[in-house]
Parts: sequence; structure tokens; C-alpha cells
Amino acid sequence: MAWESWQTVLVDLCIPLASILIPTGIAIWLARQERNAASQQRAADLERSQKEHDAAEARLAAEARRRAVEAALASMSDLVRAAFTTDPLRDAELRVGTAARIAAIRLDLTKDEDPVFSWINREVAVVAQALNDREPDPEPWLPVAGDKITWRAGTFAQVLTDWVTGEKDIEWFASDPALPIEATEKPGD
Repeated sequence: MAWESWQTVLVDLCIPLASILIPTGIAIWLARQERNAASQQRAADLERSQKEHDAAEARLAAEARRRAVEAALASMSDLVRAAFTTDPLRDAELRVGTAARIAAIRLDLTKDEDPVFSWINREVAVVAQALNDREPDPEPWLPVAGDKITWRAGTFAQVLTDWVTGEKDIEWFASDPALPIEATEKPGD
């Protein structure tokens, strides 16, 4: 066979083969690029979704923490009011409301915040116990440690505020010693 016939055969073979392989190669390359772009988009969407989820969880945790602190402050406020009421029924009513709020606080705080709940529970119990030591005379029927109850409540509010603002961490609550009401000092002294 002459060179021209080989050339004709090669041209007849190569041109159709190239016309198939080149567009196919381009199509494969474009499909791969599209698949990679879609994969990157899915990864970006997943990351954005995870960030939104984390932000929503953080907002829910902050809201739950806020509710817990509000309930704790309301509980301590009720105990201070109970300290200065002369009506035993009102005293009992305020104490029952405190007990119900303590249970709600437990539900709002996470497992990691157990030291905070234990501290709140302990402080409320110390003040509630101090309410039991009343003046022997039925009038005015005030607790012996009324001023210390008020001071303890003020310190309680300040500590919880410091926790919410980040000035006190959870480790502080775990390490704070349980002091009886008699050891309470006037804030600032």
C-alpha cells in the first residue's frame, strides 16, 4: 500500500475517532468540574447550616440560662420578702414558690452547669434555713438574721450577674465553700 492510501486510512480513522474522543473528553472534564463545584457548594451549605445551628443552640442556651437566673433571683427575692413578713401564711406561700422555681432552674441549666445549680440550691437552702430561726416574741416575728439574709441575697444576685456576664466561670461555683448564714458579711466589708 502506498503512503497515500495509509494516509487516507489514518485520516478516515483519526478524524472520526478525534471527533468522538475530543468532545467526550471535554464533556467528562466539564462533568468533573460541575461535580466538584456542586460538592464544594454542598460543603459550604453544610458549614453555613452548622453555623446557623450552633448559633441557634447558643441563643437557646443563653435564653435558658437567663430564665434560670431570673428564677433564682426571684426565689431569693421571695425568701427576703418572707424574712420580713409577719404573716406565717404569707411566709409559707413564698417558700413554696421558691421550691417550685428551684425545680424549674434544674430544667433550664445543662449538665455542664451542675455546679451552678448546686450553688444556687445551696445558697437558697441556707437562706431558707435562716428563716426558721425567728424572734421568740410573736411580734414582729422576724428572723434573727434578717440583715444577713438581705446581704446574702445581694451577694447572690451579684454572683449570678457575674456568671451571666462571664466574670465568674463554672469552676468558681464548684470551689465556693458552703458558708452558714452566720458567716455572711455585709457586702463591701
